Amino acid sequence: MHELIFRRLTSAGDPDVPAIRDMLSGERFVSIDADSYFTYVTGTDGVYFYKIYTNGRLCAVLHAESPDRSLSVMITVVPDMRRQGIGKQVISDLCRRLGEYGCTGAEAYIEPENTASAALFRSCGFRRAADEDGLQRWVYEI
Repeated sequence: MHELIFRRLTSAGDPDVPAIRDMLSGERFVSIDADSYFTYVTGTDGVYFYKIYTNGRLCAVLHAESPDRSLSVMITVVPDMRRQGIGKQVISDLCRRLGEYGCTGAEAYIEPENTASAALFRSCGFRRAADEDGLQRWVYEI
């Protein structure tokens, strides 16, 4: 198990934003320009963006939103740190703490070809629900 440190991103001018931008450059969910995205995740109520570190190194980022009683989550792990259990540790920890966000469940939307993400969420207790907009919807309920 990794010792993970979660730090909430609070400013679009954070010095880690360029590295995070590189991590997210190929992700489908970032459909707006990067500056607007970072302003959104740092300045919108109910939106949480965490930088996650292990051994002093940025290893993952977590974007979570709670528009209602369910927390919508997205995780990206640094490519050379994948398959080490970091994603599972982050999502499992988040699921244990859903009540802190006022939520009774969580959901993730995954591209059908992203079998590694589907396996990750399944291993954390998520179940597949109805697909939406060409994406698999995975849900977790407490």
